Amino acid sequence: MIRLTHVKKIYQTSAGPVKALTDLNLEVKQGEIFGVIGYSGAGKSTLIRLINLLEKPTEGRVEVDGQVLSDLSEKELNRRRKQIGMIFQHFNLLWSRTVAENIAFPLELSGLSKEKREKRVDELIRLVGLEGRASSYPSQLSGGQKQRVGIARALANNPAVLLCDEATSALDPKTTDSILQLLSDINRSLGITIVVITHEMHVINKICNRVAVLNKGSIVEEGAVKDVFLNPQQAITKEFVGQVEAPLRERIRIEKFQAANPDGKIVQLLFDGKTDQQSVVDRLFHDEALRVTTIVSELAPSQKGFYGALILLINGRRDSVQAAIEQIRSEHVNVEVLPS
Repeated sequence: MIRLTHVKKIYQTSAGPVKALTDLNLEVKQGEIFGVIGYSGAGKSTLIRLINLLEKPTEGRVEVDGQVLSDLSEKELNRRRKQIGMIFQHFNLLWSRTVAENIAFPLELSGLSKEKREKRVDELIRLVGLEGRASSYPSQLSGGQKQRVGIARALANNPAVLLCDEATSALDPKTTDSILQLLSDINRSLGITIVVITHEMHVINKICNRVAVLNKGSIVEEGAVKDVFLNPQQAITKEFVGQVEAPLRERIRIEKFQAANPDGKIVQLLFDGKTDQQSVVDRLFHDEALRVTTIVSELAPSQKGFYGALILLINGRRDSVQAAIEQIRSEHVNVEVLPS
């Protein structure tokens, strides 16, 4: 869908040439949500502006939907850009226009009739959850509502690709999650390929299928989000993964075990530290009818035993697994079978 091949971008400045991107290769598949994460100055914004050729590469090829953009005339390039929507960190709305007028703006540029514009604007307002705000001005909206207008405007011409340049960086955590959920819903319902540029690993984990880590103009690590979370290879990737709270990393690990063991049971054991419950664990691991694997162990010693959580994968015959769970409960250990 999107392919960047041996792309370099060098800016000429008064202080000399500055390398923004160095021999970068990247492929984004049709219909996926792909994340690019990096710190400020890594080259993220340059990369996303190369995808729609708002920035032209110094060297290399930029291909979108089978078309090499640099081979196009300016007129054809402008036409192709209508198939690539973009949303921004600071919304980039027209402050003298209402919500409906902001969304309609790209449709006006496309020459769509007033009747068709109004119909499309109504569809988009419903899609992004802004019913009742069509006549409002940006100054009357919250940050999340402004970004919803930006998303609706980016979708006006039915693009095949949606580029998100730090689209949630100006929002609070709760609003960020609601915008990310909206983007995920749009991807699922419309099949739009989404590229997310961010410096927040929470954003990557929340909605992306795959991720590339950008550092000093080069991709230093790339892969499925779960794989990168569980086994980061580069020091900078480990820093980003460290941003995410432990429960989030545990959930990813649990999901991976569930996918690989659809017939097994994932159980969480909570120990209160008030009684010696070591024998419970010992019996479980020595039961020849079961195969038990530790997924997460966060246990600390107490005067009488230990307290904390133990998350296990239990494989075996259904009746053997159920009997083991009932036996644990009978010994006053809090057991929860996690949903598959």
